[in-house]
Amino acid sequence: MKFNKTGNFCIGEEEIIEVFSYALKRLVIEDGNLLKSGAHEHSLQFRLASYLREVFSIAEYGGLRIDIEYNREGENDIKRRSSGSPFYQDIILHERGSSKYNGNKKHKNNIFSCEIKINSENNNDDAERIREQMENRRYQYGINLFKLTDKRISLSLYTHHDRNIDEKSYSFDFEKQRLEIKANG
Repeated sequence: MKFNKTGNFCIGEEEIIEVFSYALKRLVIEDGNLLKSGAHEHSLQFRLASYLREVFSIAEYGGLRIDIEYNREGENDIKRRSSGSPFYQDIILHERGSSKYNGNKKHKNNIFSCEIKINSENNNDDAERIREQMENRRYQYGINLFKLTDKRISLSLYTHHDRNIDEKSYSFDFEKQRLEIKANG
């Protein structure tokens, strides 16, 4: 992961999975009691974002930010879904205010949008919201975390390929200390 000559932050699909694998492992090891006790997903968002921020320090030095519950469009407007309802993203890595740019620089460094649902299936409202954010705000990646326990966490990774959004599913098995790739991608 690095910034290229034009100032865009570049991270590959395998790297993003490695980063999330690391951060989720830290979440389970250091904050597993939040998962066991049924703590609200906002507690998990904050802790996961702090572990992601450690890894993405190079991005933060370059002007990108990890934010939770972010609801701004540009610098002053409220972010809205296509239906017009206000929208808060659970965790994002982005350049704040990047939608103020014109032309092809609009949403220049929107790297990922992550949604978390502790007890959910993959095909949930968050999956739809992630796809919408990837289309409207040009996030490189969408991450849908679901079925979170202290033993296993399921994740769907959405990526832009040409003009399509592809999906791959992963399962982090913390008892076996391994990442499993599901067959849908």
